[in-house]
Amino acid sequence: MLSALELLGQPEKAPLGAPVILICGEDSYLLSETANLLQSLLLKGEDAEFSLTSFDGTAPNTDFKTVQRDLATRAMFGGSKKVVRVRDAEKFISSYLDRLEAYLKEPSRDAVLILEAKNVSSQSNFFKAVSKKGCVISAKAPEPRELEKWLVERAKSRHIKLTAPGAKEMIRMLGDSVGVLDNELARLALIFPTDKSLGKDEISSSAGSWRTQTAWGMIDNFFAGRVREGLIQLDRLFKAGEDPIGILAQVAPTCRRLAKAARIFIHGGGPLCRSAQEQKKRMREALVKVKTPPFLIDKSLDQLSSLGLSRADTLGDRLVTADLAMKGNSRADTKVILQQFLIELGHPDLRNKRPF
Repeated sequence: MLSALELLGQPEKAPLGAPVILICGEDSYLLSETANLLQSLLLKGEDAEFSLTSFDGTAPNTDFKTVQRDLATRAMFGGSKKVVRVRDAEKFISSYLDRLEAYLKEPSRDAVLILEAKNVSSQSNFFKAVSKKGCVISAKAPEPRELEKWLVERAKSRHIKLTAPGAKEMIRMLGDSVGVLDNELARLALIFPTDKSLGKDEISSSAGSWRTQTAWGMIDNFFAGRVREGLIQLDRLFKAGEDPIGILAQVAPTCRRLAKAARIFIHGGGPLCRSAQEQKKRMREALVKVKTPPFLIDKSLDQLSSLGLSRADTLGDRLVTADLAMKGNSRADTKVILQQFLIELGHPDLRNKRPF
C-alpha cells in the first residue's frame, strides 16, 4: 500500500499504469490532493479536460452502468487515457462490490478509475483485488512522527529550511490537519528567505495567520462551551471570506479523534462500576490508541469530559451528516449548517454535567 503523504512528496512513485486506484482514509485533504495529483499526471495537454469524467458517489444517478460506460468510451479529444473519478465513493463501492470485482478482472486498457473513499474494509475481496491488480493509496491521518518528517520534506519542496523542532512547534500551534499545515508552509515561504533555518522560535513567533489562529480558537471555544465567543470568531471567519466547508474540514480531525476514542472506551467495558480516576486513565489510553499527539491528550480529555461519552460516540456520524448536508444533501445555507453543528458541540443544555 502506498502512502498519500509519500506520494505527494515523491510524485514519481505515482501508479500511473494501474487500471483502478483506490484512495482511502479519513483525511479529506490527503484524499482530494492525491486524486488531484494523479489526475494532473495522467491528463496532460490542452485538451486534457475532455478525457476526464467526475462523479459524486453519493448522487442517486451515479450507478455502475454509467461509470462503466464512461470507462469504455474514449474521449474525442485529449490524450489516449481516459480518467474516471468518483468522489465520496463509499456508497458506490458498497453498492457495486461484485461488479467492481468483475471489472478488475478485465479492466479497460484505455482508462483509469480513481475511487476516493474515507472507509473501505481492508478485509473485503474488493480491497484485496485492487491491491493485486490496481493500487491502494492510504490517506489515513498520519502519526505525529510521520507528520513531522513529512513537514520537513514538504518544506524543502517550497524552498523552506524547516527543522524538526520547528515542525513539532507547527503541529503544537496549528494541530495535526495536513491541509492546514501545508497551507501554513506556503505562507511561511512568502515570509522567510530560502537560506533561513526555521526552528521552534521562528515558528512560534510567526506561524499561524490570524485566520488559522481564529479558527483554532473558535474550535476550542465551542468544545469548552463558550458558544457566544465561538460564534463571534466564526462570524469573523465568514466576513474574511472563509468557506464553511473549509472550516468544517479544520474541525473534522478533532471530532473524528474524539469519536474514535469514545468508541474504544465504551466497547472496552464502558464507564460503569469504575472509579473516576480509573475511567480517566482508560480514556487516556484510548486517546493514545487513536494516535492523539501527546501535547493534545489533556485538552482532548477535557473535551471528552465536557461532551460526554454518548455524544462523543455519535460525533463522527453527526460530522458526516453535516458534511453531506453542506455538499448538497440539504437546501439549507452551508453557513447555517455549520453554525448548527458547532452550537451542538458547545450548547450548555446538551453538555455533560459530570466529568469522567
